[in-house]
This record gives sequence, structure tokens and C-alpha cells, in this order.
Amino acid sequence: MATLAPPNPLLFLRTVLGAVGWVERMMLSPSHSGSRPVMWAEPAVNDPAFGNPPSMKAALDAQLHRRRIAPPKTLAEYTRLVCDSLGKGHANALAAFERMTGRKFKRILMVGGGSRNRLLCQATADASGLPVVSFKLEGTAVGSIARQLIALGAVKDLPSFRHHLAATLDQKIYAPRG
Repeated sequence: MATLAPPNPLLFLRTVLGAVGWVERMMLSPSHSGSRPVMWAEPAVNDPAFGNPPSMKAALDAQLHRRRIAPPKTLAEYTRLVCDSLGKGHANALAAFERMTGRKFKRILMVGGGSRNRLLCQATADASGLPVVSFKLEGTAVGSIARQLIALGAVKDLPSFRHHLAATLDQKIYAPRG
């Protein structure tokens, strides 16, 4: 899940369900090997065909075929295609949020499974032109814990929770390249 951090209390979320699963399923496929990544035209990451297909490779190949684009040949090329496509999808969401709000964002906060994928984080930074701050935590679970602690009176409010949490989190910053 990528979170865009605006300069006010609004919080925009863009969830990419199974982002890490895409790459993991490709990597666990025994029928692919290779190591030379190349650039491809990105598939539409919001295509419902990518929701939970029996074969992610087949779903990718079908979309590329419909667009008359030759599919990747190696696992590395598929991995690059998926990460670059998701990074571009995050950049497109950023542009949409900026248009909706009339504001410019300064960074992207990434949590969830995708935040543990270095290639995806870097692809998002490169596509968006913004730094990506990656936190190794599950956003939904932490949000639930925050609300429960506030309800119990153990934490005053959400800004206090964020302050306490930030002091304990490991984070990595991915700067955009080129």
C-alpha cells in the first residue's frame, strides 16, 4: 500500500492488492529463469484480470498480447515489468491526487507487503520523481491498533500514536534516480 503524505491531516491511500504476490508468484514459478531486465510497456495494473488469476504469467501475457506487445522472456524481465508497472501505477495515483487537491506532495509513504520489495519501492520513486519512505509494517493492522489504544485512553490521539510509533520504526528512503 502506498500512502501519499499531504501537508495537512488528509491521508490518501492507494492500495495495490497483492503487489508483492505478483512478484512472489512470478519468482516461485518453476518455468522461468533469467537475469537480464529490460523495459516493457506497462500493463494496466488496475485490470480486474490481475485480481487473483490462476496464473499471473498467463494474465500478464494475455494483456500484453491484446495490446500487441511481445511478452518478457525471463523471470527477471517479468519481475522488472511488474515492479515498473506498479511503480507507474503509484505515480499515476499521485498525479490524480495532486489534481484533486491542487497540492504537490513531497514524498510517498509505503507500508504493507510492497514496502519490503526494494525494486518496487525504487520503481515507485523513479516513476513519481519523489522519495519513497518505506516502513516495514502492515498499515491496516497498525491503524486498528492505533484506534483501539486511543479508545482505551492508552494514547491521547492519532498524532501522539504516530509520534510514538515513528520513534520505533525502521524506515528506508528510496530517492528517485535520473
